[in-house]
Amino acid sequence: MAAPDNPLRKLADAIEGLSSSVNSENPHLKISDLVHVGRLSSPSIFFLGIAFKFADLELQSKVNDLEEASKTYDTVQALLEAETENGSAKNTGSHCRNLVRLKRAIDLVRVMLEQVLASGGNSLVEPFTAAYEQVFAPYHGWTVKKAVIVALKVLPSKDLLLPLLNEDDDSVKESMQKYITASKSVLQYVDNIFLSTETGAELLKLI
Repeated sequence: MAAPDNPLRKLADAIEGLSSSVNSENPHLKISDLVHVGRLSSPSIFFLGIAFKFADLELQSKVNDLEEASKTYDTVQALLEAETENGSAKNTGSHCRNLVRLKRAIDLVRVMLEQVLASGGNSLVEPFTAAYEQVFAPYHGWTVKKAVIVALKVLPSKDLLLPLLNEDDDSVKESMQKYITASKSVLQYVDNIFLSTETGAELLKLI
């Protein structure tokens, strides 16, 4: 199956759209827009190798749940307020907890891309390891960490990944930097929303 046209570029453009929303005169972040970003993230994860298919499936289950949530709640703030009020926010599998996991997935990509640009090398092992250790490892048990270590051994090199993304060295840097810059403001906005309440702050620490 042919790779979608410029999936990383589409993902970067989508994140930039979210950034525009949170930096507007009426800052907001629609659940449906986050779902769109989650859908676009799927091929990028799959291209990292078949061993990362488990991560793709995990992400998409959270995105599916948030898609259902978007039919009831328009924005991140509305979702957090509603689940805090009804006492379900910290329940296993709640929309809010799935939102936190999607936020971490966005952050994982950000840190990995930062590491790739900083290293300038061909290997993705070190950038992904650094991103995983920073973003997800603190919330994972040994079983999951072991699975990630195994998956790292079959990561493709950057040279092999670029053709799948329909990018070259120059174009991919532009897409990476766009994603990095835009995602920072989106992630900060979500953090600010959650940190504004005691329940939200606790959610950011949960697995």
